[in-house]
Amino acid sequence: MRKIDEREDAFHALYEYWLRADAARNALLALERSAGRVDVRRQPIAPGRGPVPASVIWFELWAGLLYVAMEGYAALGCRSRRVARLAYRDPLKRLGRLRNAVFRFQPTRAARKHQELAKLADDKFQPMEWLHGLHTALGKYLKSEIRLAARRQIERRQLKLFPSADALPPASVRTRRGQRPAIGGGRRALA
Repeated sequence: MRKIDEREDAFHALYEYWLRADAARNALLALERSAGRVDVRRQPIAPGRGPVPASVIWFELWAGLLYVAMEGYAALGCRSRRVARLAYRDPLKRLGRLRNAVFRFQPTRAARKHQELAKLADDKFQPMEWLHGLHTALGKYLKSEIRLAARRQIERRQLKLFPSADALPPASVRTRRGQRPAIGGGRRALA
């Protein structure tokens, strides 16, 4: 029972990391939409020189937090076909470098880390579409697992409230009327 609780706690922690990434992504999407861009999934991810635009800051936060959630996904041994289809080794490695540039001090500019991921772009692979897809797949997986964990928790509580017939008191225990507890129906069960 304790191992189950610890695993569920770790899983809920992973879900909270994903929720943080989701909040950053939603802020980025809202900012991009308010700027009048139509297709936010195909915007270039390499920032230019000069002041860092707010969209780049939100992108960095989202990408870094998404990578942390993917680290937790791997550490907990989670498995999902949707996530596995999108968890390409090279882009994830570059996403990890981007996370390092965002959350750890590095003497080089973070723009180089953006460019590493952007360099993978070609006709078959668009980094922004990949990030959005990975984010969505991981979110769907985590939400479905949270629902299953909640059902299991409810079932465990129900077992405590309504134990099996084996857990009933022995026949020597009398009810208020002086009768044995009724098991299995019949006239006594109605009395």
